[in-house]
Amino acid sequence: MMNAHAWSVFHDGEISSVSGNIPGDLEFIIVADYLREEFAEAGVAFKIHVTKCEMLSFKSFTSNETISGIDALAGQDLEILTAKLDDDVLLVTMTGGQLRMRYQSEALSLDSGCAVQISDIAAAAERVVSDLKNPGEPKSDNDG
Repeated sequence: MMNAHAWSVFHDGEISSVSGNIPGDLEFIIVADYLREEFAEAGVAFKIHVTKCEMLSFKSFTSNETISGIDALAGQDLEILTAKLDDDVLLVTMTGGQLRMRYQSEALSLDSGCAVQISDIAAAAERVVSDLKNPGEPKSDNDG
């Protein structure tokens, strides 16, 4: 089942690449330095592996053009802002447009391959926000 929070948790993260086939499985590489630094294991990104993707399109905010397939993401501004489910379509709003997908499920991992839960990434985001709001307080330990 698609989960919008698996995408929105990467607010301000950028899709740096996507590979795979439609229909089929896709792998997205998400670069979110501020979140990745919260995990002790070495690496620079996260992966979102989606299974049984049957639809992917990108609608540009500037040209209002909609392009289908993973090639639609090439050269786009892919910084993630929000995500939500609209019936059976996942809408990921980015700085340059909106990504629309339909797939069966997703799994998250560090770029090293180590599986990670959405709740772990959300907790890391909360630590980052807390550290920004309270810069004089000691930082919490990494628990990744």
